[in-house]
Amino acid sequence: MITEDNFLKRCKETKQTKYEGERHIRLIFDVFSKGEGVMAFCAEALIGRQTFYDWLKAHQEFKKAYDIATNIAGRKWEEMPAINPDFNFPYWSTIMRNRFGYGKAKVRIVKDATPLKRLDSIWEGLEEGELSGQEATQLSSLATAHYNILTNQPQESEQFKLETKEEIMAKVHAIQNIINHKQG
Repeated sequence: MITEDNFLKRCKETKQTKYEGERHIRLIFDVFSKGEGVMAFCAEALIGRQTFYDWLKAHQEFKKAYDIATNIAGRKWEEMPAINPDFNFPYWSTIMRNRFGYGKAKVRIVKDATPLKRLDSIWEGLEEGELSGQEATQLSSLATAHYNILTNQPQESEQFKLETKEEIMAKVHAIQNIINHKQG
């Protein structure tokens, strides 16, 4: 429990707060299993947020615990509408978007990016688990169609079909060859 004396003592210390693996992993579980987040953890551990993020970078087990604990907290928040139908939806929606990524763009593609850069962004989203194979296929087909329109290439009239990683990479290479040929 945080007391005024603990708080004053910690604030007067000049050395960096030491990471204690088991203690802090248990604390992250305790805090996040209540549906709370980073600020609550930092308050309980009597550390600043920057220290928390430094620990994430420096300690793989802490990062893993944080990733899992975030899912535990997210699950608590997902259950909220069923538990209390009169909950504050705007607040809930904001928390879900900001803390758990609900409704956020899965891939960031710059408007004026080259077709290859767009496909790179799509591929990163697929590798990082942000996109399903079907979503990546749809986006890569859209990027290819956009390129074809810009360069007056004939459009394919085939029905949409799921493509394998190899088929997508073949398209990426074909677009790269076209770009290299145009620049050369």
